[in-house]
Amino acid sequence: MLELRPHCERCHRALPPDSSEAMICSFECTFCRDCVVDHLAGRCPNCGGNLQPRPIRPPEKLARFPPAGPQQSPAPPVIDGLTLTPVTDAEFPRWGELRARVYGELDPDADHQEMAAIVSHPAWHCWFIQDAGHTVGLLELSLRSIVDGCLGSPVPYIEGLYLEPDARNRGLGTRLLLSLARWCREQGHAELATDAELENVDAQRFYARLGFQEVDRVVIYRLLTR
Repeated sequence: MLELRPHCERCHRALPPDSSEAMICSFECTFCRDCVVDHLAGRCPNCGGNLQPRPIRPPEKLARFPPAGPQQSPAPPVIDGLTLTPVTDAEFPRWGELRARVYGELDPDADHQEMAAIVSHPAWHCWFIQDAGHTVGLLELSLRSIVDGCLGSPVPYIEGLYLEPDARNRGLGTRLLLSLARWCREQGHAELATDAELENVDAQRFYARLGFQEVDRVVIYRLLTR
């Protein structure tokens, strides 16, 4: 039975059960028609499959078979000596500073738009890493429908992990990742995935020491079609 997910995964536009603007792939990734036509070229960015109009469930069936509702975010992982605090929309300036250290310099307007979509999206978990009340890093985790080398779906995926320089080499990252893996298991996920840039050998060694298995090396391309 289709979940009838309530929002576009790209722009977070509301897509109620009777919306004729909802489009889905075979894994039920859900997007609005505008995003599909204007930005995704008719293809799901998660699995690469085509996106088709979502069937509309008859009104008389909705009471018995309701759509997917807003999900209650689970409590953050518990880590000895550290606290993970969910990011809120009131903390965009500090969040933006840390994101710039993870991803490099970002266009402020585009970054603000992305943060606004992420902070209310049920498939994202973004936490400040705090040590003794001080913010020492950032962890961004998403639930991806498809991840290369993984068999499950969705798969928790570490999109961004950052620790301030004075918080490194103290074992904090190791404790964080081991606790995160346990948290994922408690949420019913059998896998945890991430990536590292080819030249970031230190990150590759860090993940390997924790038991992460390398599954692929790729070069990602894009082509502007307009």
